Amino acid sequence: METTDEATTGRAVLDPAALERMLAGSWEVRSLRPERATIAAAPPSAGSPDTTVERAVDAAAIESAIAGLGDGLAEAWRERNYDEREFPALAEEALIRAAAHRAWDVKTLTAWLMSSNRVPRQVSAPQFGQPPITLYIGHKFYIEALVWRDGTTAIHQHSFNGAFTVLQGSSLHSQYGFDESDRVCEQLLFGRLTWRSSQILRPGDVHRILPGTAYIHSLFHLEHPSVTLVVRSYTAAGPQYEYFAPGIAADPFHDPQPLKVRLRALEALDAIDPEAFRRTAASLLAEADLWTVWRVLRATAERGAHHPGLLEPARRRHGGPRVDALLAAVTGRVRQLQIARLRQTIRNPEHRFFLALLLNVPDREEILTLIGREHPGIDPADRAVSWLSEIAATGALNLTITPVALATLRMALEKATFADVVATFEQVIPTGEVEERRSLLRQVWDEIHGLPLLSALTAEASARDGRR
Repeated sequence: METTDEATTGRAVLDPAALERMLAGSWEVRSLRPERATIAAAPPSAGSPDTTVERAVDAAAIESAIAGLGDGLAEAWRERNYDEREFPALAEEALIRAAAHRAWDVKTLTAWLMSSNRVPRQVSAPQFGQPPITLYIGHKFYIEALVWRDGTTAIHQHSFNGAFTVLQGSSLHSQYGFDESDRVCEQLLFGRLTWRSSQILRPGDVHRILPGTAYIHSLFHLEHPSVTLVVRSYTAAGPQYEYFAPGIAADPFHDPQPLKVRLRALEALDAIDPEAFRRTAASLLAEADLWTVWRVLRATAERGAHHPGLLEPARRRHGGPRVDALLAAVTGRVRQLQIARLRQTIRNPEHRFFLALLLNVPDREEILTLIGREHPGIDPADRAVSWLSEIAATGALNLTITPVALATLRMALEKATFADVVATFEQVIPTGEVEERRSLLRQVWDEIHGLPLLSALTAEASARDGRR
């Protein structure tokens, strides 16, 4: 956050005419009301009407296409002696040849599912997809369609390999690296998570899936719905980590029954008697392993509970740096959940794209570059401010976004200091009026820089080190 001495003389960072257009005659300086800056439970916006052309469903043709894709891949892999190293390339080639996006979408697949007598045994994990639909079962692999309405995948790796293609909709696909520095146990690692790239995936795009740290990624689905077709091997032994900035890897499938019951009991106790919860949780954390600390901390934060001092017993047992790293990861996770919940109220693909960038891309310059690439013709910073204004106008943010606040954010995107903000406003507002409102203006400036939603845009440039 900006800490420059307020007495410093600033420089104007916006053209006076542009600033006057943004202010539109309004010089109202108001707090953003950060105490209410939570994700509102607004009803989903209607979005654009569905203009998709209905496709006639020929169940026999779909079954033939599924069999052709699966049988052809099975034969090609058998010729390679089922070498797992060969499978991603073979799966990629098969999906490119099939070009299933030309014929399949959620409606055709659902119609086939309702009418076919040849639906295979469902092996897809029910929590991964909305819903997942197993289409084909082969030797050592299977094919599934994943329908996504509002889901977004965590940053994760795979313990299988294969390939996937987009059938319908689009997604922001982000890839990451992880450098392990401290292994607590097989289920919990410390290290450094690094964002590498983001790109828009559209129907027909194909990506290989590689196991382990070779392919750490996330998908933020921009359209409602999005559908992917996945060709994959069966899950191998070993963790399939989720990753949390700035640098935690945790096995989401390690869920021992005793701990699960304890977490549920703690949640119930917190709802009934928060003080008893604090005493009980502190007693548990004073003797708990780091995995249990992680799970208790994450569960507590994700349900919105706030208990200062709860982690002091864990710090004494495990050391401040480790526990602070867990806390930083959980803080980032809560921000992710807030943006994901906000996304459930938003149907406009451009707004969802903006939220996807705020969630996944940790660098301001990269966010603006991606906006400019996908939406050329308007200054990316102007477009970002416009999108924020449009989202705020729906009421989903529970924020008071005045023209002055938008202009202040626009200056922040120019790497302005607070002194620069004052100097810029003084181009079009009498100096005395700016000085009268200086403290309120400073409050707005601080609130903008304190909003978790905008942290990637307002933070100082980070050398792609995974910071949120």
